[in-house]
Amino acid sequence: MIEVVVCMHKITDYDKRILHEIVSLTEAHNGRPPSLAEITLALGYPNSSRGNIQKQLVKLRPTYVDWGEGSRTLHVTQPGRAVLEIPISKDNDGFPIPDTVLTLIASGLTSLLADVSKGQPFHAPFPDAWQRGINMLAAECFLRNVDPPGHLHAAFELCRMPLKEWPVRFSLPSLLLDEALLDENNQPTSLCREYALTRCDAEQEACQKIMVAVLGDARHSRIPDAYVSFRQFLIEHPVVTEEELLEKSFDPQVGTLGSHFIDLYERVPNSFFEADKVLLCGFCGWTLQRTRGRLCCGDDRCRVLTGDFIQISIKTKKGSPGKLFRVRPAIRRYVVAPGIYEIGLKNRLEEMGIIVQLWPGFDAYDLQIFFSDDSVWAVDVKDWKFPHLLASHLTPLDDRGNLQWQRSFYAIPDQRIQEYHGYLDILQNAAAGNNFSVLSINDLIEEIHKYKERLHQ
Repeated sequence: MIEVVVCMHKITDYDKRILHEIVSLTEAHNGRPPSLAEITLALGYPNSSRGNIQKQLVKLRPTYVDWGEGSRTLHVTQPGRAVLEIPISKDNDGFPIPDTVLTLIASGLTSLLADVSKGQPFHAPFPDAWQRGINMLAAECFLRNVDPPGHLHAAFELCRMPLKEWPVRFSLPSLLLDEALLDENNQPTSLCREYALTRCDAEQEACQKIMVAVLGDARHSRIPDAYVSFRQFLIEHPVVTEEELLEKSFDPQVGTLGSHFIDLYERVPNSFFEADKVLLCGFCGWTLQRTRGRLCCGDDRCRVLTGDFIQISIKTKKGSPGKLFRVRPAIRRYVVAPGIYEIGLKNRLEEMGIIVQLWPGFDAYDLQIFFSDDSVWAVDVKDWKFPHLLASHLTPLDDRGNLQWQRSFYAIPDQRIQEYHGYLDILQNAAAGNNFSVLSINDLIEEIHKYKERLHQ
């Protein structure tokens, strides 16, 4: 059974005043949530009292108030509105609930499924994010007179359903509402992973732990070129023979970082072999497996990009069980897959005669581009399915010391933009007023080409 425990802070008249002002200010500004300063002034306190108001809001969160990652996201929850005796709709078409619930559940799911992939059964205590998310969902369900998921199986069944079919309503774009958190194979969907990234994706966290160790050694030894060579090898060689792995571990180009390769690769499971070879994905180069008559890669995105593994030819790697190694799943997802776009962009620019540095400043951003007039451009590539979730992750790129640039960009794979109408508009609106631009990879290449041409006129 899932233990549904909603910890209620004992509400006071002072708390009710705060809740009332949040609701009043939001309604007065046509739905725009108030800032902390506006709440403080509305309560009749000097601006210096903001800290006290913030402490009280923390006590009220997440039962009576909640907020997201961006600015002006503070809102009173359904239980908070009930305290103020504000009428609440009894069906799922009423006041939408905050998508903080989804962030917590998605983060918890990645942790639960990461344990399962290691052969561990589901057991209590469950991850904190999962328990908090389920508790908040239960509270919202009770307010609507609908039954919340009462056990783990029921919660997983809900996660397999599109969000629009949940017993509560989310204020999200229709494309997101058509998505579920789990796919037919009980694996996290793109929506689940991208929501989890706003908090903690267990698989990404595992990847970061390994790569942080590599970065730490590279910084300590002051060998940025070795780090670039190390990372590039992972991306370009997701499946290797035992001999190739040993040889690269002692390659002077990676230096002392070579000792980390053994932590980043795993033996290819016997079930992936077909005679004396394994099949490799035409996009990311990782191992393919036949499941219920269909080929599957580590991410269903590869199926889309390869046209169900038909439009882009499948490759093979010869070897015998126990003698072939592949990068671990977390490395495939968070280093190899995005790295294909990064290295692909670098190669296209170098074909144009442009000087490019990959992952400058030990991965401060993805590409540093140098022009003949000594100007420098900085680029970070982002491959997300949902622009609404990516928007809060777009922040100014590092420009300290040798990382200085004259122009900076976030580049999006063109197919993502083609698949989602208005993708760039959403990100460009979110980035308004910042010192970076958001555009497609092809448009970035065209921008670079035009600038180079002007320099040679």
